[in-house]
Amino acid sequence: MPVAFRGFVPEAVWEALNEVSIFFREICAKQLDIAMLNKLENNIIVTMCKLEKIFPPSFFDVMEHLVVHVAHEARLGGPVQFRWMFAPERRNKDARMMIKNKARVKGSIVEAYVLKEISIFCSHYFDPNRRKFQLSKGRHDVGLEIPLDGKPAIFNYPAKGSGILLRNLSFE
Repeated sequence: MPVAFRGFVPEAVWEALNEVSIFFREICAKQLDIAMLNKLENNIIVTMCKLEKIFPPSFFDVMEHLVVHVAHEARLGGPVQFRWMFAPERRNKDARMMIKNKARVKGSIVEAYVLKEISIFCSHYFDPNRRKFQLSKGRHDVGLEIPLDGKPAIFNYPAKGSGILLRNLSFE
């Protein structure tokens, strides 16, 4: 939390919220240390007790209690970025936005998805000058030109670099 935030809230509140943010920063690290996870698991219990002194009991439900188990889960499963559900939940939001018939939710999502896929597929056969619905290109895709002579160059695809510089490599 920024230092400017510190002057606006009581010191005990700032300290407890700062400890929670430090906990999540350490849990979300790319590399985890077992000793640090044990320390975090013990410290988060004390931090949650501090929060229970500050906030009313109605604030706490099952979700606030689950923070206590995150360090143990990270010790068992590894870094959390491979297991958290933010990306699938984002895709579920897109599916929920497709719902037109609330009586038949699943069928409505499937129908919208199929319509989108068909639109993309058929748009490849339209006149090249006509505006068409198309998915955006990937980061490394610059387009693929297949020669008309029937002999595609398998290992000669154009692409952008991935940002990795390979220097002084010799292959023998």
